[in-house]
Amino acid sequence: LVPRQPAVEMSQVANDEYAEICAKHPERFRMFASIPMMDPDPACKELERARRLPGFSGITLCTHIRKRSVDRHRPSLCYRRDL
Repeated sequence: LVPRQPAVEMSQVANDEYAEICAKHPERFRMFASIPMMDPDPACKELERARRLPGFSGITLCTHIRKRSVDRHRPSLCYRRDL
């Protein structure tokens, strides 16, 4: 289980790597960003950042966060936010 801050940093690194590949080969690749969903504020910030990266097409959501199904958590602000 990854603590919150490293999870945010890992998402940023992954998204930057995905974007670099997409920028080099825009005709071949698109990206689905990784979002640290265990904390709504950093999740929304990373979503806002990632959607401006080359190749952004959407996000991937894990089905479980901290061994609990995402439908058991209260809805994240990102679900309700119009970006």
